Amino acid sequence: RFNKHLNLIARGTELDGDLTHIADGVLASAIILADNKSSKICDIGSGNGIPGVIFSILAPKDIEIILVERDARKGAFLKHVLGVIEDKRTSVLVSSIEDVDFGGQEIPAFVCRGFADVNDTVTTLENNRTIFKKMAILYSLKGPSWKEELRRFSVECSTWNTSNIGEYLLPDTKIVRFVVKATSN
Repeated sequence: RFNKHLNLIARGTELDGDLTHIADGVLASAIILADNKSSKICDIGSGNGIPGVIFSILAPKDIEIILVERDARKGAFLKHVLGVIEDKRTSVLVSSIEDVDFGGQEIPAFVCRGFADVNDTVTTLENNRTIFKKMAILYSLKGPSWKEELRRFSVECSTWNTSNIGEYLLPDTKIVRFVVKATSN
């Protein structure tokens, strides 16, 4: 119903959205939760809420989840979803990640799916000094081209260590997805 007006997922994936999108968020969240030691994680460019909303459902209750989405209509959708699932610990900020300010709080961990390539995402985070914390972690949900993305990782981002921390097969498909972790030094 919401996809007609908000373009939350590609029209061609509506029929198998549970496999393409929901399963992607669930399987990636399991990998991230096994690795994450942060008490706060921010989903940047939340859009349809994957993986942020799914992460908020699966994560221990002591982890604060922040969804950042610049499109006000998608932000309203995310707030609606959180209301439906009665999630009071996850917040939605309608802002671009470049402009968001958490009132002086630094964010130790970020997650994104479809936001940008790893290089552009890291550059965006580093350019917002109001939220960026040294030793920050970025978890990116990626397709098979993740190795090529890391090869293109610019010299500007050479202070980051990157690795594939997990891969998974989407159910009933041959689609392999990956969780790439980038850690700043």
